[in-house]
Amino acid sequence: MDWFKAARAALPTATLYLNDYNIEDQTRNTAHIQVFENTVRYSSKTARRLPASACSPTSAQHLRRLADYLATLDRYAAFGLTLRITEFDVNTTDLTLQADYTRDFLTASFSHPSVAGFQFWGFWESAHWRPDAALYRADWTEKPNGAAYRDLVFNQWWTRATGTTDAQGAFRGRGFFRRLHATIIVAGQRIEKTFSLRAGTAAPTIAITAQPPRLVNLATRAPVGGEADAPFAGFVIVGTAPKLVLLRAIGPTLTAFGISSSLAHPTSRCSKARR
Repeated sequence: MDWFKAARAALPTATLYLNDYNIEDQTRNTAHIQVFENTVRYSSKTARRLPASACSPTSAQHLRRLADYLATLDRYAAFGLTLRITEFDVNTTDLTLQADYTRDFLTASFSHPSVAGFQFWGFWESAHWRPDAALYRADWTEKPNGAAYRDLVFNQWWTRATGTTDAQGAFRGRGFFRRLHATIIVAGQRIEKTFSLRAGTAAPTIAITAQPPRLVNLATRAPVGGEADAPFAGFVIVGTAPKLVLLRAIGPTLTAFGISSSLAHPTSRCSKARR
């Protein structure tokens, strides 16, 4: 308990875990699992919030039945603590079996509401304590178990949602718990927002205030009359949406800017062209 107290004093906001090995299957290593449970129970009673969370690591050198694994997680979850898998590998040369078990074990862990994280015990063959268990070979080519991991984390468990807002300007969707990035396009304007979905908290409402781009002012000035041709000042507006345009022809007020030959009664005219 002195270790936990020292850690709490040094890092008051850190999440603390009680870590042990070979405790993922209650049908095996029963004495070891009982000691782990007793330690969790003792630490919880001896000092408040210590450990803040319990840890359920595994090293799948010998494949466990997933039903027994999930039942063991339920057993630890009864303490009301968060679980993390901290030491996982499948040490076999059977690549198909290795990939299938990695996929199924990850899926089982992901399905359990108390599991908050998952850590492989290495990923590269040249820097792995059990080289056959690596996700990548020494030449960095991906093994089937690496592909299984990547498909789950970056495909099946990755939030991708697209759509158009409704008449009230709202878009709703569902996503996996994590930090998410949204891109919104309004009248050609690109707006990006980052937000988080977290367990136990209400889904956030992301408010977007977007004003379509507009030309604030376009002014032109030219002499008229005499032998010169009549000047034309023009601009082009593209797009299919209606645009509100204000045109003003200023004459006498130009005298305030030192122009003495201003027009007494200027007029403006707007023409519309179709393509």
